[in-house]
Amino acid sequence: GSGVFVHYLAGLQNGRESLHSFGKETSWDQCVREFDTERFAQTMQEVGAGYVIFTVMQVSRHLIAPNATYDRISGYPPGEACATRDLIEDLYQSLNRRGIPLMLYYTGDGPRADAKANAGFGFSQPVSAEFVQRWTDVAREYSLRYGEKIRGWWVDGCYPWIGYNNDNLALF
Repeated sequence: GSGVFVHYLAGLQNGRESLHSFGKETSWDQCVREFDTERFAQTMQEVGAGYVIFTVMQVSRHLIAPNATYDRISGYPPGEACATRDLIEDLYQSLNRRGIPLMLYYTGDGPRADAKANAGFGFSQPVSAEFVQRWTDVAREYSLRYGEKIRGWWVDGCYPWIGYNNDNLALF
């Protein structure tokens, strides 16, 4: 069946210039706290979504759920990069009540657009083994937290032209 893929990102949902934010801008933490998972899940049920893929992050420092590993490596305190609300768990609960599987979208290039976070993770081209290990440690924390609640992961951007190969892909 068909599903719905959602890019829920700070620059799209939380910027005055973005159509998706309706001209509203708050902190990322508040933006995530305001997301109505019940309304979203109800809409997904109404449109007949067979599954939902939802972004954990993309390019910027902003993640949709707490992650102590990310906070430690990036140097950001909770709420400044990783939302304090666990939107992944809340999405799972709302979607699961309606029988709709949740999958997560994650990237292979980390928070490369944020200088502070990237200083901790060390993304460069080609990617180093240290970067890949740090970045997969963030994914591992989420994976261990949610386990089988998450039906699949779409890990994007692990391209050979930025240095990914069979050896460092095995870390994911």
